[in-house]
Amino acid sequence: MLAWLAQAARLDLPDWYLAAGCIRNQLWDHWHGYTTPSGEQDIDLIYHDPQASPEQDQVLSKTLSTQTGNQWEVVNQAYVHRWYRDQHGQPIAAHNSCIEAMASWPETATCIGLRFDLHGWAVASPLGLDDLFGMIWRRNPGFSDLATYQHRQITKQVARRWPKVRII
Repeated sequence: MLAWLAQAARLDLPDWYLAAGCIRNQLWDHWHGYTTPSGEQDIDLIYHDPQASPEQDQVLSKTLSTQTGNQWEVVNQAYVHRWYRDQHGQPIAAHNSCIEAMASWPETATCIGLRFDLHGWAVASPLGLDDLFGMIWRRNPGFSDLATYQHRQITKQVARRWPKVRII
């Protein structure tokens, strides 16, 4: 994960974090004693820049994936409301920061971001760390789409991947 953080820091993106599943999966795999990833292994890099073009995410994702041999998903949180509307047919408000965006994600244990750069460590956890460290898969009370939450639980194979995780 330190190599991922160093790679992300070199981009010098505004308000950036490694976030979501790449943090949760690493921790939960470790706490389950896995020496190799239990499933998907994408690296979620988020940032917030209303001045950047929406196409920048695709370029950065492809470049980082090619450079590192890992699958990167780079997402500018300033544009997520457009993607969500197009993908799910539901309008959501635009986010003003990465922390605000994290607070809206489907599961509480996924609402986490980590950054290490010249200014030091930054941890963003707008819903706290209890569910992440307690290995609890719980719907974010601020996330309105129950079907998406349930679909994610199934497609992420939470119960199979991490049998110690408590699903609420």
